[in-house]
Amino acid sequence: MAADAPPDPPVPAGPAVPAGPAASSRRRIGLWGATQSGKTTLLAALQIAAGQQSAGSDWMVVGADQTSSEFLGRNIDILIKDKKFPEGTMGPEPLSWLFYRPDPPHRGLTRWLRERFRRPLATGQQTFEINTLDVGGYMFLNHPGEVLDDPNELYYDDEDAGIPLFEGQRTSSEEADEVIRKLADCDGLIYLFDPVIEYQEKNSYQYFARVLNEIARLSHDSGRIRDGRLPHYLAVCVNKIDDPAVYRRAYQAGYLLTGDNELLLPEVPADYAQELFETLCVGQEAGTAEQVLGVIRQYFDPSRVSYFATSSIGFYVRPGRLFRHSDYRNVAEGDDGHPRIRGEIRPINVLEPFLWLEHAIRRNPPPQPAQPQPPEPAAP
Repeated sequence: MAADAPPDPPVPAGPAVPAGPAASSRRRIGLWGATQSGKTTLLAALQIAAGQQSAGSDWMVVGADQTSSEFLGRNIDILIKDKKFPEGTMGPEPLSWLFYRPDPPHRGLTRWLRERFRRPLATGQQTFEINTLDVGGYMFLNHPGEVLDDPNELYYDDEDAGIPLFEGQRTSSEEADEVIRKLADCDGLIYLFDPVIEYQEKNSYQYFARVLNEIARLSHDSGRIRDGRLPHYLAVCVNKIDDPAVYRRAYQAGYLLTGDNELLLPEVPADYAQELFETLCVGQEAGTAEQVLGVIRQYFDPSRVSYFATSSIGFYVRPGRLFRHSDYRNVAEGDDGHPRIRGEIRPINVLEPFLWLEHAIRRNPPPQPAQPQPPEPAAP
């Protein structure tokens, strides 16, 4: 009888591979706004904003997959190296971001006891993942399942209004429905309100109402509506505060104050951001924006809504100088007729809406879609 073969030698274990964020730490956030409202540029500036945080806010932002990493790399080069704005988004582009920062240091009695007994201080990190959906604003206008009245009409997205986004085509109703379903399933929404485009086109309610009605219907179907309000957290971002149309209104109304920073850059304090939004929504030049204001009050729980005054590129400051009110515009017309960025990019309240949404969702998660009930067994 043959002898048994010797057992195989044990395989040495390789280095441990850190696991990604647990499913429970993932926050689903939808990005929502009209064409040219700056959605793609805001996402592209996310990592730049993380690198310019004040002391004590040590969040690191990275792409959670190859598509998101390539999105950041490509568009950061466009912003910083080429001094241009990213091209608008063509179709729905799902993007995922990982947020990391070290645990805050131990203080007080815990630190004293560990140092007294020479025990190592436990270290760790805070982490969460946010899944966003970058969608061309034309899809919000051309929903649900509708086609353009004029197939030759052009649609543009984001600041680079010289690049046609939607020409001679029709929106697929299936594609539009899928976008709205994903927005309805989100925990939080970021709504970019662009006063500049609203003053020109007076169409913000047209983009807002159709999508909101579909989100409300789908939330009802999935059993998520509570106390007569939508379950979502909503971050309302008054975008492009560096534009003269917004900057002058904010400055004259007293909402834009000198910030506590080394360059004396102005800022809209958090307590004033809601008042600024309301001010911009009323008046003859605002068009349909007052209806947007009313619908937000009607559909969303006020305790789940927060307001931010944002700019993806920030204000202009001459190298080696302090901020000057007489020379704040960070955009100029280039030789090719397209807008170009003049100076250094200093995003304003680009990271903060994401951090607020994550914190709010983690403290009090919104209701999730109800699970469908299994069919009852047939009678014998």
